[in-house]
Amino acid sequence: MTRLKKVLFLTGLFFLSAIIPSFAQIRIDRDEVKSEILPGTELSETLIVDNISKEVVGVKAYFGDFEYVAPFDGRKQSLPLGSTAHSLANWKITISPAEFTLAPAEKKEIVCTITVPSDVHGSYYGVLLFEKVSSGALDGVSTGVGLTVRVGCPFILETKERTVDAVVADAGGSSKDKMQWVLKNTGDSLLVCKGFLNVMNSAGAVLERDKIDKLCLPVAESKAFGMKFTRLPAGEYSLVINLDIENSPPLIKEILFQREADGTLKVKEVRN
Repeated sequence: MTRLKKVLFLTGLFFLSAIIPSFAQIRIDRDEVKSEILPGTELSETLIVDNISKEVVGVKAYFGDFEYVAPFDGRKQSLPLGSTAHSLANWKITISPAEFTLAPAEKKEIVCTITVPSDVHGSYYGVLLFEKVSSGALDGVSTGVGLTVRVGCPFILETKERTVDAVVADAGGSSKDKMQWVLKNTGDSLLVCKGFLNVMNSAGAVLERDKIDKLCLPVAESKAFGMKFTRLPAGEYSLVINLDIENSPPLIKEILFQREADGTLKVKEVRN
């Protein structure tokens, strides 16, 4: 797949990392903008919008919000600007040009300039949307009501000084052969990570392994996990959870548990 991936927005629905080509008339050259920011400074980003259709397309650009949603594997929901605590709604943002027309196969360079407030800390994100409109609508001529089709580039902005942390808690649902726990984002930043799990005996030997696929967990959100054990004899063990955090040091958590002769699992201690 080329770098020219797209994001299709249909009002009120999820947006995905790629779109069905037959729906596409415009595309953008960046999957996302992710930047480390300093309070009180200015950030400028350039995107290229490309008309890949055979007709003239009118486009207007503006910011909206998005939220990562369960199961927190990267899925996002489009929301109006100002809907979330991490919105860019109160930031000074200039999009140039904000309205334009593209001839068939024409490309346009769009510059987005963002002034970072002086009192920010943590993660902030929104999406720069490019909405297809009729060329007449840009001149104030209404052409009727239709389906809103938009392509978007997520902006994820994080302050250099931020808190990245998480805690593990017993979910209380561990039963025979299956351990369940919850991971909660307790920092002030979006938690983007992958991980691997090792079940170890008292001698430090790894007896069972599993992995955690990419996780995008917003502040204060939690995700439940489970791991099934089929080969462990009765005894005491530790489940070591290694989280490889994007752009931050790894986090290591541990759950001490006991497996009874009948296979029942009992959590003895959670070490954060």
